[in-house]
Amino acid sequence: MTALGDIEQAVPRTRRYCPTEVLRAYARRKAEIDRLIAAGFLLGLSTRKIGEALLPLLGRPVSPATVSRVARSLDDAVLAFHARALGGRYRALILDGVVLSRKTGAGALKRPVLVALGLRHDNRREIIDYQLAASESERDWERFLGSLERRGLREDCFEIVCVDGGRGLLAALPTVYPGKPVQRCWAHKIRNVLDKLRKADRDAARDGLRNIMNARTEPAARSAARDFADRWEKDYPNAVKCLREDMDRLVTC
Repeated sequence: MTALGDIEQAVPRTRRYCPTEVLRAYARRKAEIDRLIAAGFLLGLSTRKIGEALLPLLGRPVSPATVSRVARSLDDAVLAFHARALGGRYRALILDGVVLSRKTGAGALKRPVLVALGLRHDNRREIIDYQLAASESERDWERFLGSLERRGLREDCFEIVCVDGGRGLLAALPTVYPGKPVQRCWAHKIRNVLDKLRKADRDAARDGLRNIMNARTEPAARSAARDFADRWEKDYPNAVKCLREDMDRLVTC
């Protein structure tokens, strides 16, 4: 099977000549077709939909079983990614838990994936590693961070840690990376604060929070925070409290 359609190949069977230099043994598809199938799988298409998507290109369907076999070839690459040595240099280590749905025989099951991103010195983000976990508990985060540290991601590899404020993660950080400055994620904090306001006031409050976030110095940020509190504390005391209780870690950067 090729991108131009099916091609018949006559492969001689002889003790004196091995045709696998020309054609991989028992191959039914060119390598480019397997790459297309794997790409569709990585994009999130089901095994059935991949066959449907490739039908106009190939002229005949690819079975779900074939897609599954090709997808299993990615396992070695995934294992190698999780086992590779670490030790790059980053401006910040960004940690977060992303909840994803997994298909099971009894329906979808939501599980968190613990993710470590590195903000490089060229301002690009790099996926350092990820791990499926039972929860975002201190134990799960400690296990994940410990694996990163043992593979080479030590304290001198990054300047600060950026977190979303989950209790499990905050409790695990001092065990693996004691003493590293911690920056609270502004995206999470802004959402948390705005959730405590009426919709009519959220745009104005968002501008005030961005003034704090984008301040160039810590004194300027604290001054903008006072302005925010003066304007909103009377009507939304819980929103101002939500900002104030994490203010020290919001200006670490």
